Amino acid sequence: MISAKQYQKKIILKYKKTTRKKGYRTEKNFYPFRQLIACVYCKKNMWIAPSTGARPYLYARCGTKRCERSKKSIRIKVVLDYLYSFFSEGLNFSEHEYRKYLEKIKVILEKKHEELQRQCLNKQGVLNQLTHEINERSLKIIHIEEDSPIYRANEKKILELQAEASSLENDIKKNKI
Repeated sequence: MISAKQYQKKIILKYKKTTRKKGYRTEKNFYPFRQLIACVYCKKNMWIAPSTGARPYLYARCGTKRCERSKKSIRIKVVLDYLYSFFSEGLNFSEHEYRKYLEKIKVILEKKHEELQRQCLNKQGVLNQLTHEINERSLKIIHIEEDSPIYRANEKKILELQAEASSLENDIKKNKI
C-alpha cells in the first residue's frame, strides 16, 4: 500500500495531460472522486481540485451558490480516512439486517429483470412489424419497373428497414435473458 503523500504526488503530477487547442495550451488533470462526491446539503456534485498553497492538497468543494453548507470545502484526506475506518470495521450486519438487505436486493433485481424482459419483448414486436413491412414491400416491388422512381424509393426504404431490423436483432441478442 502506498502512502497518501505518494498517491497525491502521482495524481497531481503523473496524470497531467497537455493538449493543444486553437494555438494555446490547456492542461487537464485527472483527479480521483470527480463526479463521485456529492454535497450532503444540496445533493450536487462537488468540484475536486488541489489547493493553491506551497503543498497542494486535494479538496472537494461545493460550488452551488444556494447551498446552505457553512463550510464549502473538505480535504479528500478526511473523506479517505472516513472510508478507511468505515470499511476496516466492516459492515457489521446482524443476521436479521442481512436477510432484510438481501430481500431488498432481490426485489430490485427482479424489477430490473422484468424491465429488461419488457424491453426485449417490445423490440421483438417492432422487429416483427419491420419484417412484415419488408416482406410486403419486397412482394409489391416485383411488379414495378426497375428504372421507375417508385421502384427506387421502395428499394431504398427496404434497405433502410433491413438495416434497422439488423440493428434490432443485434440489440435483442445482446440483451437476451
